[in-house]
Amino acid sequence: MSTSSSVGLVRTCNRLGLECYFRPSKTRVPKKRATRLGALEDKVDKILGQMTTTSNRSSLSPQAGPSSQSGQSCDQDSQHPCDVIGRGLITYNEANQLLDSYRTTIPCFPFVQIPKDATVDNLRSERPFLLFSILFVSSFRNVPLNLALEEVSTSYLGGQILQGDRPQPMDMLQGLLVTIAGTKKKHQLTRIPGYMRLAQGIISDTRLDYPAKMRATSGRMILMADSDTGNKWSSLQNEEMRALVGYYLLDASRAITAQRAGNMPWSPFLESCAAKLSHDCEFPTDRYLLGHVQLQRMLSEVDTLVAQGYDEIQAPPSDIESMIHCLQSDMDEYKSLLPAPMHNNIFSEVQSHFFDVHLWQTAFFDVYRPSAASIDPTVTLLRTHALCQGLAAAKRFISYYFSLPFGIERTFSYLQWTAIGFGIATACRLTLAALDRSVQYNANVQTLRETLDIPRELLRIRQRLREVDTQWKDGKADHQQIIFYQDWVWYLSGWFEEKCRMEQSDDASASGSDQGHGMVLTATSISDGNFYGDFQPQPGVNFIPWSNAQDYTIEDMFNTWVGGNAMPTPTSLGGNTMSTPTSQ
Repeated sequence: MSTSSSVGLVRTCNRLGLECYFRPSKTRVPKKRATRLGALEDKVDKILGQMTTTSNRSSLSPQAGPSSQSGQSCDQDSQHPCDVIGRGLITYNEANQLLDSYRTTIPCFPFVQIPKDATVDNLRSERPFLLFSILFVSSFRNVPLNLALEEVSTSYLGGQILQGDRPQPMDMLQGLLVTIAGTKKKHQLTRIPGYMRLAQGIISDTRLDYPAKMRATSGRMILMADSDTGNKWSSLQNEEMRALVGYYLLDASRAITAQRAGNMPWSPFLESCAAKLSHDCEFPTDRYLLGHVQLQRMLSEVDTLVAQGYDEIQAPPSDIESMIHCLQSDMDEYKSLLPAPMHNNIFSEVQSHFFDVHLWQTAFFDVYRPSAASIDPTVTLLRTHALCQGLAAAKRFISYYFSLPFGIERTFSYLQWTAIGFGIATACRLTLAALDRSVQYNANVQTLRETLDIPRELLRIRQRLREVDTQWKDGKADHQQIIFYQDWVWYLSGWFEEKCRMEQSDDASASGSDQGHGMVLTATSISDGNFYGDFQPQPGVNFIPWSNAQDYTIEDMFNTWVGGNAMPTPTSLGGNTMSTPTSQ
């Protein structure tokens, strides 16, 4: 208040005979504008507040104990949010056991290595989130502990997505890869797309997919140019290159099973990283990394067949045949250049079977439109050959799975589960195609279909997974399943039974309405190198072979796996005879 104003007020009070009081002015706080931005900020503050409350509640839990066997205490102010040892959720001895258990799974996911001399204390101080992720995925047999660690994981990763402040990006990236690779339950599978986006964001923010000297100045297109021969890996750390290769393989594998484009394409730089790791061979599994990248690239190149068939001017079957032979030749060359026999490395052998099944199911289902088969008989014969080869490849894949030691599923990563699941789903799809009336008299097709015997194989797979689940529970009668894949195979069995009934119903109605046999393939002379041998379709063509083949897609069979869809009930599946399991 100014001096002149104060004097004026005092004179007025004296003239009126009133006592004068000094009233200090108050600062007015303007109300927050009710804007959309303000509302969003309030929501973020509320979420972060809830996370902080949860973290504080956990840290004040009565279970809190010493951070290590030696009784060392942990400063709560500097404690990492994922330090579950310091918070008393797990003992030091348990952490050591789980770390040793994780080491046995590395051959199935060799992209996050743990040195032999690394200890829990080392990882706890240098890679806290990586250690936590290892403990989380390795504790799947201890359901209560796994659920407690899962709550910590979702809370911490949710904060990372919102805050975006990552002081240790490599620790975060490696932990994410371990979390994704070790996923075994349905509700965890639905989080994988979000985790993959978070990992992609870390790679993009740190420009990990660039040579170190180019990270500050170069554009991404320079890196991805095919003319770039690479050899710029010298300034990258091995663990960075390993993580980059691991993300690429996870992303590319998910893209194939989900029938979508991947987020990280192959690049010369990526392959040069794998070549450097294989050459140095810091760890025994490093020598296979170059082969893993090359095989995944071949898997992705199978999709070039689809473009040839769906162009405005469709490629003739002879061109498709040549492309298939080129891909097979590349595969044979890849096998010949492996540093050790393929049967010595489960990762390589699973991916090899994955390639065979993917190649032939793509050649059969995805290259030509259904109507093209009624125009060009050689297209139908090409598809019949692909069907035969696909049935044989699916049989080999499933037989290989049963040849593996019982219980090896404990070491499987998300990559092996996805590849084997893709093989099983494709076997069902090809079996349904073999029931089509256009090949019902084809001796080759029907013999291969009966040899595959997918209903029996599905039953065997369900039984094996049920026994594995029981073994992991140490024989205890627990209604909670440890792995989601047992539920999925049960669902797939019901799906397959329903589709078989539909195929039989369609064939019965068609046989009564058709005047002729249509295009029925009776030739049995299909052999390697001669797709178009003695093809003599019967006259009276009045239906399109495999016209309903697109009604059963990989998306249908994987919608409860790679997507967020709920598991169907037995009623919606048309009455699957197997009792409904309890899923997580």
